[in-house]
Amino acid sequence: MSSTVLSWAHDAIGRIKKILLGQGFQQLKQLLQVCQQSDTVSQGGLVLDELPQDILHHIHSLLPLRDAARAACVSHGFLHSWRCYSSLTLNTQTLGLTHEKLGSEKEIEIHLIDKVDRILNNHRGVALKTLKLDLFPCDSISASYLDRWLQTSVKPGIEEVSLVVSTFMEKDYDFPCSVLSDDTAARSIQSLHLYGCAFHPTVTLGWLRRLQILCLYFLKINDEGLGHLLSKSFACLEQLEIGYCQEITCLKMPFKLQKLMFLSVKSCPMIRLVEINAPKLSSFKYEGTQVEINVIDSTRLKDVQMSHTKPFGVLSSAYAKLTSIAPNVGSLTLCCSNENFNTPMLAVKFLHLKKMDIRLLRSSLALWPICDLFSLIPYLHAAPALESFILRVDKAGAGHDSVVAVGDDELRRKPECRHDRLRRVMVTGFCSTISMVEFTRHILEHAPSLELLKLDTTISCRRRFQTWHAIEEYPASQVIRGCWPMCTAALAKAQRATEAASRYIEGRVPSAVEYTILKPCIQCIKQTRD
Repeated sequence: MSSTVLSWAHDAIGRIKKILLGQGFQQLKQLLQVCQQSDTVSQGGLVLDELPQDILHHIHSLLPLRDAARAACVSHGFLHSWRCYSSLTLNTQTLGLTHEKLGSEKEIEIHLIDKVDRILNNHRGVALKTLKLDLFPCDSISASYLDRWLQTSVKPGIEEVSLVVSTFMEKDYDFPCSVLSDDTAARSIQSLHLYGCAFHPTVTLGWLRRLQILCLYFLKINDEGLGHLLSKSFACLEQLEIGYCQEITCLKMPFKLQKLMFLSVKSCPMIRLVEINAPKLSSFKYEGTQVEINVIDSTRLKDVQMSHTKPFGVLSSAYAKLTSIAPNVGSLTLCCSNENFNTPMLAVKFLHLKKMDIRLLRSSLALWPICDLFSLIPYLHAAPALESFILRVDKAGAGHDSVVAVGDDELRRKPECRHDRLRRVMVTGFCSTISMVEFTRHILEHAPSLELLKLDTTISCRRRFQTWHAIEEYPASQVIRGCWPMCTAALAKAQRATEAASRYIEGRVPSAVEYTILKPCIQCIKQTRD
């Protein structure tokens, strides 16, 4: 038995032992203690095979897929358990299919189809709980394979179904609605994730009574089909994600979604209306062009993210619309490009807003000079409870920044705008434009509770994002720690930004404020490209 399998078996035995302690299973506890002796387990799967089948099956279920399959080769007990293995996640990673081993994309596709087919054939008659098929590398897979796999696997008792197919297939794969037409199979599904196929639900669709998570990406589905799907899954739905669906023009909930808490609508180019009828909705994300958004009951809507690519004035109009969409918003992210800043003092107030994140995406050279960052101050002023603020500027297109060469008395000020509760501020893409310096100086002068100010002079908001914000919201493994290559021009911009911060910012930072300026490191300089 491999050392990896043994390690997982040890861990599984430890967990089961804790459950059994104090419940009178003396014989079994003694056997578990024997199994934990490394010199005994190292003989292979012999001692493990002495465990009761239900305990052995539970240990096996805790192994990753590859280790579970390997364990079946060295233990009769695990072999029996493998034939009943109920959670299948099949992709190139779990099946060990890499370019290093196989070389070409075509060979990976052939081996992936073959392995998936053999595994699912061996699991015929098994009551699967989880089926995740990621077949994105398979551009030319036959629809007959997919139909057969789904029809034999999606049976009563299955809880999670995920299908990812390539968006580069010559002919769209039509997801067989017949596998969801049986009420006994449909009603056990708790999570449904479809990516890259066509899906045309009708009234014959079974009742998805327990469906909690529904994710639809790159799907060929129209308004009528989406309506049928939502009408069959409204009872328990908690999370709904719709992205890159080209045919949807209207997202209108046919019934009140009593349990829906998270809704994401991303890059559906034809959509014109989003109407939300979900009294428990707490988080809403929208990305795309400006559309009509109606929220029937926004009492609990606290987290809003809105991203627009065009036209001008999106930031100010979106901010104004929030009064009707989410008047009680506590965390707000606004993302836009080609923004024309000329913002007067805003009449609306968001009394509960504590976190704000404004992202200014790459703009063309011709449009960038009109971005007056000093005009962002009214957005902060309209949130009197604001505690955390992040400004992310992708300045790759900013070709007109230069070392500021003006006196202190020439910098603009807004003394009427105070931010008494603002404690943490970060700016990524900090540059040496006058408006950037004016904005940062304003924060220092009008935020008496400020505790942290971090300025990143590098080229993108995605670069070296190791901040309090990232650590709070994402696991450490997901925080980007590396540096991206920078061109010579970007290094020069970062140098000018550092000089501007040294001249106009650093000397005005109170001693109680933790101040950091991130500059290009040695690795950045080594990776410099023209």
